[in-house]
Amino acid sequence: MPRRPRLPARRSSQDADTVYLLSGSGHRGCGDGKASSATFNTPMGICALGDALGTVAISDVQNNTLRFVAPDKHRDVRVTSLRSSPFLGPRGLGCSADGNLLYVCDTGHNTIKFGVVPDQFVEDMDFGVLAGTGRRGHGDGPALTSSFHHPSSLCVTPDGIFVTDTGNHCIRFIYQAHGKWRVDTVAGGPTTPVGTGSIGRRSLGATPLTPLPGYVDGPGDVAMFRGPSGITVGPTGVLLVADTFNHCIRGIVWADSGWHVYTVAGAPKSGHVDGCCSTALFNQPVGICIGEDETVFVADKGNNCVRQLGGVVAAVGLCRYSWVRTISIDEGAPNWTFPKGREPPFLLPKGLCVLAPQHSWYHCRQRPRRLLVGVCDTGNHLVRVLSIESSAEELAPELKRNGSTPAEENQADVTEKEEHVSEIRDLREENARLKSENETYRHLLELAVAKMNTLSIQLEAKHQVSDQGGTNK
Repeated sequence: MPRRPRLPARRSSQDADTVYLLSGSGHRGCGDGKASSATFNTPMGICALGDALGTVAISDVQNNTLRFVAPDKHRDVRVTSLRSSPFLGPRGLGCSADGNLLYVCDTGHNTIKFGVVPDQFVEDMDFGVLAGTGRRGHGDGPALTSSFHHPSSLCVTPDGIFVTDTGNHCIRFIYQAHGKWRVDTVAGGPTTPVGTGSIGRRSLGATPLTPLPGYVDGPGDVAMFRGPSGITVGPTGVLLVADTFNHCIRGIVWADSGWHVYTVAGAPKSGHVDGCCSTALFNQPVGICIGEDETVFVADKGNNCVRQLGGVVAAVGLCRYSWVRTISIDEGAPNWTFPKGREPPFLLPKGLCVLAPQHSWYHCRQRPRRLLVGVCDTGNHLVRVLSIESSAEELAPELKRNGSTPAEENQADVTEKEEHVSEIRDLREENARLKSENETYRHLLELAVAKMNTLSIQLEAKHQVSDQGGTNK
């Protein structure tokens, strides 16, 4: 199958996107101290606290703690860990708008926790439970009696906190009502195995309370996800979700008194294709964040890279994007050598966040002109910073020249679109056949049960006649 060219075209080194080491030595461990020699073990979540120092919080999954990167009083960039950590495999992080509260997905404990951010250099914090009982499950209602299954990311809004409940294949919402915190399911995770999804099959043996994975757009109560792992708020208030195992970016919008789910970019199959959002392919997207220019950055874990969505077209309530590109950093990336050999620029990147550009320690030697994106380079046990040197407006003409805008699809786009339509047509036919077979099976089962009931009644009647005959004798 022909593949479309990587985008954008090769630029000069002066305009190339670059990457900088923020913290980590590339070795696995849990060592604090100087940022360049500190060690991590599977860093996965990242969040800028928004304080005067520019502190960056990191969830260090295998070390079961949070790490903090910031300059100390001597202006040396250092890494510290919580003195006492209440977490088990923490992942997603989010900060309140005023920077006073830090929210954490305590994934291993199936809870959402929060702590008050200190005014000075962070060395320790106290955390409490905001939502979840600690037991794995799927239950809405009062926050402290609700249940989650492997929550992995969150985003904080003025209305509340949205959470990707990965193990339940759904999106949850934590909010205050009448002064009390509550949890609702916004979209995904249908709990009754009725029918089949547009992609894949639902298990006929699933219990009524088992949230189901799948790929279905539409109203929130019927939409389906497959292991969503990243969430952020996009233009017009739309929620953008990295639907990891559907290899898509999904949108969730409030419309007509209810939540509605649609696909923003990608298709429910893995791959690595740039260009139009309708034909672009991802491979297990995990982290997601949005820049000030409204472009979206995605940690494409399976492709070991970071992708960018641009050309936003925002209508009332909805928002769509025009193009996807792979951020190429091969010209500006330092050549680090690790014990196991030369690594790619990224290895299984997961967490992303946009960093404030005013803190000079983020980028050391060269002040970037555009956006700064913090990246948890999970497989390399590093935290890096991407400097995006070209704005969305500057990239759009370049992508158009390469035949990559929706108005100028190349032959690879057409071929992939035809194959995708054909695949959907085949799946619909298969779904129709399965429904027909299920109806036939259900009808035969009802006939068999009715016949068994009839035989049981007849047998019971014979026993009664026999018993009466014995009594008469």
